[in-house]
Amino acid sequence: MAFQFIIYDMFALNNGKRFNTDTNIIVLSDGESTYDSPPEANTLKEKGVTIFTIGTNIHSNLSFLQTLASSSKHHFSLYGRQDIDVIKDILAIAGIGYSLPVTEPDCCT
Repeated sequence: MAFQFIIYDMFALNNGKRFNTDTNIIVLSDGESTYDSPPEANTLKEKGVTIFTIGTNIHSNLSFLQTLASSSKHHFSLYGRQDIDVIKDILAIAGIGYSLPVTEPDCCT
């Protein structure tokens, strides 16, 4: 469902998508979906969108998240506070020219 919104609304030129720019999505998830997301993710990839996935806990459905990701190098997992820097790395790989401040989640302090 969310991918449909991205396909038809967010990444449309008339809604602010800039022509000839990279388009990236970062999905943070436990890998459990109530919708059939892989076909929609494939549509986005066919349109040139790079999809990064991040498993948010040790019980994340990794095979599902790897299916959504553009490639194996676009999938990451967070298992605790030591992995928070992964988010900064993903922002760098995605070509975002600045890093957002990342605070430690309450669960990890």
